[in-house]
Amino acid sequence: MLLCIACVLPFLLPQLSESILTGLCQAIGPRQTFALFVVRWIFYSFLGVGILTLNPFGLGDVADQASQDAFYKVMAPLYQSSAQKDILVVLQNDRTIDALHSQGAIRANEWPLLYQDHGVILERLGRYNARAVFVDVYFKKERSIDSSLPRMERRLQRVQERFKTRYLFAGGYSDEELTPIQKSLDSKFWLTVNGWEGYEKGYPLRDGGRYTSAYELYRIACLGDSPLDSCAKDVLDESPVVEGTALSVRWGSRPAPPPFPEVITDVCSGKQDDIAEMARQLFWGLVNDFVDYDGDQALEVPCPYQQVLFADDLLYFDKMGTPEQKERLRSLVENKIVLYGLHLEGLHGIVRSPVHGLLPGVMLHAMALDNLMSDGQDVVRAANEELDRLNQWAWVVVAGLISLLLLFIDMKGRVNNKWMEYSRSLVVAFGIFSILVLAGGMFLILRYEPLNSIGYLALLGIVGQFVNSELTKRVVIIIERVLK
Repeated sequence: MLLCIACVLPFLLPQLSESILTGLCQAIGPRQTFALFVVRWIFYSFLGVGILTLNPFGLGDVADQASQDAFYKVMAPLYQSSAQKDILVVLQNDRTIDALHSQGAIRANEWPLLYQDHGVILERLGRYNARAVFVDVYFKKERSIDSSLPRMERRLQRVQERFKTRYLFAGGYSDEELTPIQKSLDSKFWLTVNGWEGYEKGYPLRDGGRYTSAYELYRIACLGDSPLDSCAKDVLDESPVVEGTALSVRWGSRPAPPPFPEVITDVCSGKQDDIAEMARQLFWGLVNDFVDYDGDQALEVPCPYQQVLFADDLLYFDKMGTPEQKERLRSLVENKIVLYGLHLEGLHGIVRSPVHGLLPGVMLHAMALDNLMSDGQDVVRAANEELDRLNQWAWVVVAGLISLLLLFIDMKGRVNNKWMEYSRSLVVAFGIFSILVLAGGMFLILRYEPLNSIGYLALLGIVGQFVNSELTKRVVIIIERVLK
């Protein structure tokens, strides 16, 4: 309903404005007052819509992404959901591989791991009754020097049958041809789409007729017979998730408490809630957005929002932990959604979070799942054609409001010239207020990703240059001559 009102408003506003302005013009006399208002509105509208549509030099895309990143950086400390405790990320990196090999838990001492080595970790998660385990490791072609794939599959099948843990494997793009190993995994477990194109930074929920990883996990967590307590009451069921539906991933900055603080110290260092740290992240993030500054070290803060457990710590506490630590481990995994991923030197499976900088790619799936579980039907939708049209109409509304303000200033300026002196400042201040109101309404009510506020402010600056300019004065003279 709100979307319909927003779409119809630009059509109603001219009629409403005409009736109001007719009375104003009759009160103040000259017909050119209304004519100048219409000319301004049309000119400002075409100027803004033209720039937003043409996107010269890609500046619109840059401003759009910078606006979104800046907004999410500022809002990150406010994001907190109960789903955080129901999602666990198990990471494998160079250190954990070396530690697991030293313990004798796995055979490989470096990447790539043997299939059976992955099976050791995944089986242990199943034995702790994880509700679902998503394996964010891309198995495309069976290695000729590793014959342990059947062993891994048998391990996981036994666990799946006994403990009812569901295993989902990364399946790549929706349209790629499945190899024999992928067909085998799909028949015994489940393959999900974890790769896509054409969504920019949006996270699609359905692509090529198949649900993506985060939404498949969401279905297991919230759409079954026993949904988790952290799932929003208004669930996002399958019917509105049509082809191309995408969410705009919001990142939280309040990290989950470390599960074993007495032992593990390398999950998180630093305080994301610290105001100075937030200011530093905002500054470097904006610099990187506009000048492509290679500021990985400046951007990175090893404080991911999700609960993180390293693979070697999983096996260590399972075998060597105290009874209290083992019970804590069980509560960390049991009936939870677990995502198993990699963070290895030389591999490109990383994502850039506007809040944290570079993170393992598995964190994107975990954060998208958290958004789905906590927001349900109210997830923030990513940009699409409907949003692009809405952005254009939003600018038409802003242009109309600015033109109304200039009409008011023209009326007051005939009595007090100071109104004309401060007209440009008044237009900019009023424009900023209007943009903030529209941006807040689109995000909080319509649930669209943040408005291109930076682009709109740039347009506002351009409009401000025309206020009381020589061009405007010439237009006034022309209108006066025409209407005489």
